[in-house]
Amino acid sequence: MGTSFKTSDLYTAAFLSCRIKRPPGLEMRDGRVIFTFDSDPQTFEALNEFNSDYPMGVFTYSNAVKQIRNIMMKRKAE
Repeated sequence: MGTSFKTSDLYTAAFLSCRIKRPPGLEMRDGRVIFTFDSDPQTFEALNEFNSDYPMGVFTYSNAVKQIRNIMMKRKAE
């Protein structure tokens, strides 16, 4: 993989994964989980949507937050 967009924000990662239909990669840095996404136009378009308060279904978004939080907690426990 080439360059990537990285964030430690769970809510941004959840939104991006919903919009681009790909789960984030995970990296550990100083005991923190960092979510990674490919640096491509689709990712940056979704990031702009997040920053513009793009409407998304509450159920879809809350499930994404729960799933990514679960993955994050399992990764931290390793």
